[in-house]
Amino acid sequence: MKETKVYVDELPKSCGCCEFYSQDKYCAYCLMLNEKLRYIDKDKDCPLKSLHEHDKELVEKVLNRVKKELDGDYNQYRINHILDQIQKEFEDE
Repeated sequence: MKETKVYVDELPKSCGCCEFYSQDKYCAYCLMLNEKLRYIDKDKDCPLKSLHEHDKELVEKVLNRVKKELDGDYNQYRINHILDQIQKEFEDE
């Protein structure tokens, strides 16, 4: 089964602060996973992921692919320097 990921601008500090948290008089639940919280490892199971972290990883992946495709190009050092600057600017946002 494919893992569901939901990208959000800001991750909740805890399950109790999440909009998908619910509880009754017996148990607390994750509505996203449809599970009791006692069965959930937040760091491993939570489908909420940071949009900013996803974007950083994507930018890094794309820039590395561009570097690989241009490997051996006459201006390789200059190209790598420019791509590294672009990646740093994005990470600093």
